[in-house]
Formats: sequence, C-alpha cells, structure tokens
Amino acid sequence: MHTLAVHSVAQLGDADVRQRFVVRTRELAQLLAHLGDGEPPGHALVVGARGMGKSLLLRRLVVAVADEPALAARWLPVVLPEDLYQVTSAGELWLSALGQVAATTGDSELAAQHRALLGEPDPSRLEELALQRLLDAGRRAGRKVLLLPENLDVLLGEQGGGADAWRLRQVLEAEHDLLLVGSAVTTFHQLDDAGRALFGVFHRIDLRPLGDDEVRAVWLAVTGVDLPVERAAAVRIVAGGNPRLVTVLGRFSRHPDLGDLQSALGLLIDGYTPYFKAMAEALPPAERKVFATLADRWVPATAAEVAAHARLTASQVSAQLARLVRRGVVDVVDDYGGKRRYELADRLYNLYHLLRRPDGRVRVEALVDLLTHLDGPEQLDAVMWPGVARWDDDPASELHRHLDAAAANEQGDVQEGLAAEEALLAGQLAELGAGHPDTLLTRQSIAFLLGLSGEWAEALRRYRAVLADQERTLGPDHPDTLVSRYGIAYCTAETGDPAGALQLYRQVAAGSERVLGPDHPDTLASRHEAAYYAGVTGDPAGALELYRDLARDSERVLGPDHPATLASHHQVASYTGRTGDVVGALEIEEDVLRRAAPSLDPGDRLLAASRRLRDDLRRRVLLEAGGPAPRELREVRHLLERRGVRR
Repeated sequence: MHTLAVHSVAQLGDADVRQRFVVRTRELAQLLAHLGDGEPPGHALVVGARGMGKSLLLRRLVVAVADEPALAARWLPVVLPEDLYQVTSAGELWLSALGQVAATTGDSELAAQHRALLGEPDPSRLEELALQRLLDAGRRAGRKVLLLPENLDVLLGEQGGGADAWRLRQVLEAEHDLLLVGSAVTTFHQLDDAGRALFGVFHRIDLRPLGDDEVRAVWLAVTGVDLPVERAAAVRIVAGGNPRLVTVLGRFSRHPDLGDLQSALGLLIDGYTPYFKAMAEALPPAERKVFATLADRWVPATAAEVAAHARLTASQVSAQLARLVRRGVVDVVDDYGGKRRYELADRLYNLYHLLRRPDGRVRVEALVDLLTHLDGPEQLDAVMWPGVARWDDDPASELHRHLDAAAANEQGDVQEGLAAEEALLAGQLAELGAGHPDTLLTRQSIAFLLGLSGEWAEALRRYRAVLADQERTLGPDHPDTLVSRYGIAYCTAETGDPAGALQLYRQVAAGSERVLGPDHPDTLASRHEAAYYAGVTGDPAGALELYRDLARDSERVLGPDHPATLASHHQVASYTGRTGDVVGALEIEEDVLRRAAPSLDPGDRLLAASRRLRDDLRRRVLLEAGGPAPRELREVRHLLERRGVRR
C-alpha cells in the first residue's frame, strides 16, 4: 500500500521506502559497513536538519537488512519511536527498546517481562535487567541487536544526565551484541567535547543539502519529469537542498494551483508548528532577534546585511551568529564572493516564518510561480528579497547609511564606521527622535566605536546618556540596556576607576543572570570581569571564590576544554597561589596545561601564560621545600626533580 506521507516515515511500507530512497546512497553504504564483522561494533550517528532525510535513511537501512539474507540472519533491527520524551535514563532507553521488540515480534514472554519492569522502582536494577532482557531476546533469535533511536540530541543532550551518559558509554563499549545507529538534528556537548561521556563513541555521518543532480533524482522519482539543469538549480535554491521540500514542491508542480499551494503548505507547516515555536522560543532574546531576521529571507546574508535589518551593529550580530552556528540552527555559506554568509539550517522554518507574514506569503507564492513557469535561479534573489537593490542604490536612504556603517565595522575600519553611524544618527534624530529604538541602537553603537578608538571618557558619557533613555523607554531589564551597562563598566575601568568597575560589573552580572539566565554567555562574561577586578582592587580571596564558581559553571555550560573554562581555571590556580597554597595552585595549573595543549594553538596567549605560571609555581615550591618542609612539599620536589626541574 502506497502513502502520500511526506514526513512520517513510519507510515511508509518497504516498497515505498525503496521507491523514495533515490539519494543518500553513499551514506547508506557507510551505515551498511557498520553491520560487518567488526569487533567491537562501530556505532554511528546521522546528523542533519529537519527534512534532510535522516528518518528515511535509517528506515532504508532496516529494509536493506531484511533484503539481504546474511544481514537478516545477523541483526535484529529495533526501530524506536521518534518522540521518546518519557526516556530520561539509560534504563528507560533499554526498557523502551525491549517493549518495541515485544510489540514487533509478538513475543508474549517478552511482553510480560516488559510489563513487569514498568513497575521497577530502582533505576540501577531497571537498567541492568532491561538491558539483559533486550540482549537475551536477540541471542534467542541468534542475532545481535541493531538499535535505531532518533533525536539523540534530545535524548542524550537534554533529557539524559551525565551519569547516564557514562553508563551508556560503558555498555556501548562492552556489549558486542549491541550496535546503536541513531540520528540527531545537531550535535551536543556529550558528543563534541573531549572529556564528555560520549566523545569519540560514534562515527558521525552528516547529511548535507542536495546538489543539483540529487535534486533532479528526487524530482524524477516524485513527478516522473526529468528536470532541466537550470530548473534543478532553481528548485535547489528554493528548497535549500532539503529533500523534503523538494518532494513538496514536486507535488505542487504536478498541479500548480496556488490555492492548492496554500492548503498543502499550510498542512505541512502546521504539523511542525509546535517544534518551530519551541525552537525559536528556546533561544535567548538577542539570538532570537538575529534568527528571526535571517528567517525573513531565503538567500544567505552577511553579518552586515543582517545587522542592517535587525538594527544592530555588525559586531553584535557576528557574536550572535557565532552562537547560533554552534547551536546548529544557522549554517555558514562561504561561496559567495569570498564573504561569510549565513542562512537558517532548517529551510522548513523559513516557510513557517514567511507564511505567517503578510508579505511573506506573497514571496512563497511568487517562488512557486517562478518554478511553474520554468524561470531561472538568477531571479530568485530578487523575488525573496524585494526592493533591496532599489534601497541600496539610494545613497541617502537610512538603510544605505546603516549598511555602510555595518560594513565598515565588520572590516575593522573604526573611524569610517564611526562616521557612517554619526551620519545615520543625524537623520534618525531628526526623523525618529532620540528615544526611538532604532536611534538608541545607533547611539549605543557610536559609544562602542568611541571606546574602540580609545576615546574612553567620551564613550562613557555617550553610554550614560543612552542608558538613561533606554531605561525610560525600554525598561531596566531590556537586553539592550544590559549592553549599555556593560559598556559603562568597561569604560569606567579604562578611565582608571577599577573599584567603580567592580561594583558595576557585579550589577551587570546580577542583571544578566536575572534577564538572560545564569548560563548565558553574557552572564558568564560579566562574572569574569567582576572576578578580575576583585583581584585588581586587592581582594585575592574574593577573586578566588568568584573564579572558582565561574570555572565550575563554565565547565558545565561550555565544556571542560573550552578556552573560557581553561582561562577561569588558570585564574583559580593563580589566586590559589597568591593566597598561600602553592602546591594546590601547581596541581591546578598542571591540569590546565594538560587540557589546553591539545586544544589551543601553540602560540596562544593563554597557553603561554599558563606555562609561565606553572614554571613560577614550580620555583616557589622548590624554594619552600629547601628548608624544613612538610612531607607533601618534599614529595613535590622529588616529583619535579624526576621531571628534570632543578633548584
């Protein structure tokens, strides 16, 4: 039985899967290689945005196992439901897999075992028994278990705790009768960060956007029409290389009626509305603003272009874009005239966003109309971003001036950027007034650029003036207000008042934690500055306490080997030594160097500073060990001497 399902692969029969699977053959071959005779088994993770074909690829792997007698005799596929929100531990993962095996095989004994374990209150016992029952089910059938869970980024990155991840690693490394091949929308700390539980466990297979030839193959399978090369390029641009969107557009092309377009697209997007809303609302406000600006267009944009339409400086936008890229929701495109450009990783979100905007719906209709009439890809940019060329060609326009300023900032020309921002401000003051949000952002940018040019007193004056207006019009807890407070603290320090800077940074950190959350990068940065100026103002014990707390939280949020985490631990070592515990300081700094050496460039300033501190602490330890010394100091002296360090 054939189905018209677009994104519910669970509804597809084996024949549908074989028919629809016309691309990703190279990735399928990689997964099949993991089903060979290798010991231990090589676990794999398929990573790709929504609609890139992860579910279909895993489903095709299951069909390939069934089609090949040797594989069918060796492996017992266990396809888990896509939404395992009830699974929050390793034991519950094995329990869910056991229930799935019982359901698909119709084994009443397994079903009884599954029901019995549902009431097991002891997590450790549940984990042990559920795994053993699962593996026994495979062994009784003379096969190994091929476990295929989806959304591992949610399952392991959000729902599962660190201890469970370590236990999962132990199982995956020890149990040779279990192979895990999963999928994820993006990677996460447990996989990416050295020292985390699942680092190095999985072979990663990334699903990239389709090329023109692959788009033609999907289109032919859906419509029976062999697309001309230029039309395939247009489809690829519209769909962003997303196989699901290519399929949707192909179905529209068979009945190119815009009424059907609205209905069919509406149904497709409606099913994803909760996911899209949750994805956007989970972002911090500053990142969400940049994300929404990118969602207004299909063609990739530079940081300067995003800044112009988000009413931010290019430096602010660049920082937010870097965070969005790390989250996996924005991709970097490098092949547009040598400039870094950005686009949403999930093209379905572009449709979701545009279809909810009055002008966006017209753009989507125009795109499909372009495809219907076989227009070429060179016209797509003008359709999706109407009027930009006209605005850019008018040197007197506000957008043109803002683009000039943003481009100059991005290229590092502070004085040119400052002049462009001042020109923009003059027009905004006349047309919008000093308290308009657009004017406030320009005033804030000017204060920032004055600081970059070394005019700290004037920058401080400008920051204080714009802060007063921001607090009145935006409120004391608006993210832009926090940025100005941070700027005031920075300029206060640069004008020679470290005590005043310390007090201001403490206030900024408290406000940032309240508004943005304790784990936001801006909160961590403000806490770092507060710790730094506590030390500068002569409070080493206070600085040590602040740095210890910051190092702990940075390690949890950013990972143990992130440069910011290492920098905090370096300061902990430094202030530990200053407060009298030289041996303890040396142990901490040795650990910093051990972790920093593989992850930082040889010439990195933190690495050089860490080596200097390590050497200084070694000398201090040896000097203190010269006379009557405690036993631990003598042991450290002997250790250093064995390593070749002499007094």
